[in-house]
Amino acid sequence: MTELLKDKEIGMRKIGRSTQFGNQWVLKEHGGEYTRRESIGKYREWFYNKIENDEQFRQDVDKLKGEKLYCPGCDDPDIECCHGHVILEYLGEIDDSCIDNYLQGMVWIDATTEKTIFDY
Repeated sequence: MTELLKDKEIGMRKIGRSTQFGNQWVLKEHGGEYTRRESIGKYREWFYNKIENDEQFRQDVDKLKGEKLYCPGCDDPDIECCHGHVILEYLGEIDDSCIDNYLQGMVWIDATTEKTIFDY
């Protein structure tokens, strides 16, 4: 079983921003421009697009199955959802409704074309 750890542990696989699995959409509280919901929504969209179009990335993500994953930005016990949950969703370790429920009500509009990119 793949796990998302809240505390750093020996033998874990880091999935933080400095890795290929990291979430590049920085939260406002860390000097970025996104809320947690926006950041996870953007990451989810990017992640599934990358899985579909980059065979090596997909293989690398598949290798995470059964690993203990750790993200330094997700170590607050009050955080109910982080980008690691998107990875767990893809690996089949959690029900996708976890993230759907968290992102519910979000709509992304492309500023240039004014078309809906995705709607939860």
